[in-house]
Amino acid sequence: MTQDELSRISGVDRSMISKMENGLVFPSMKVFLSLCIALKITLDTLFEGWDEII
Repeated sequence: MTQDELSRISGVDRSMISKMENGLVFPSMKVFLSLCIALKITLDTLFEGWDEII
């Protein structure tokens, strides 16, 4: 899925998605929830493995 596609289905601005991917911003819970709904995943799935990164 492209950033443009994710932006369109989630309502999150494409530039925000790009900044998130590049580690430049940490989004709000509202943004995380919008992405989860668009991707049809849970927050648990989204954050899976983050403890190893942080």
